[in-house]
Amino acid sequence: MRDTLQLGYPGILAKTSEGGKTWGYAAGIADLRTKKPMKTDFRFRIGSVTKTFTATVVLQLAGENRLNLNDSIEKWLPGVIQGNGYDGNQITIRQILNHTSGIAEYSRSKDADFTDTKKSYTAEELVKMGISLPPDFDPGKGWSYSNTGYVLLGILIEKVTRNSYAEEIENRIIEPLELSNTFLPGNSSVIPGTNHARGYDQPDEKTLLIITQVQVALLEI
Repeated sequence: MRDTLQLGYPGILAKTSEGGKTWGYAAGIADLRTKKPMKTDFRFRIGSVTKTFTATVVLQLAGENRLNLNDSIEKWLPGVIQGNGYDGNQITIRQILNHTSGIAEYSRSKDADFTDTKKSYTAEELVKMGISLPPDFDPGKGWSYSNTGYVLLGILIEKVTRNSYAEEIENRIIEPLELSNTFLPGNSSVIPGTNHARGYDQPDEKTLLIITQVQVALLEI
């Protein structure tokens, strides 16, 4: 942990479990503005771990025969993935789940400005930014990590269930597993409670982004 801090990271938290016992370790600070020290009970944005939640719900829906992983995305979201080299008839839910759909990453779009943390994007806007770029490859012919694809799966969940993405995550994962410190705070840059650690990114020497707020802009958990 000391080595991690020496690399420039403001703070770090780690936990290990064995035999029903859990040990927590913390070092550094949780907030560059307040200099609040990191503690083992602090909460973090989970960023792309959100994809695990999304994939779980999609697989549950498949297990309930409410969709088939080999269904085309066009079947469920007609017209959403069409044009600019895309044909939703040729892209399956399975391919979106395993990042083999070829759908481009929205963060590469010229319209994506995530330095403005006061601006938030809807899921539909993020998907449009993604498909404004040409496909990375034909469906099933390669592999490329795609946030766009997982945003699309969130829209799919809402279409199939007629509930919000947040409701499905809450009802299917958070409540059954009694994840008492897991939340979907929506557009708030603050996680409920006072023990909220901040995340940061420094894309260049003059810019310091509070990743907590960037993730809110992207509608991630």
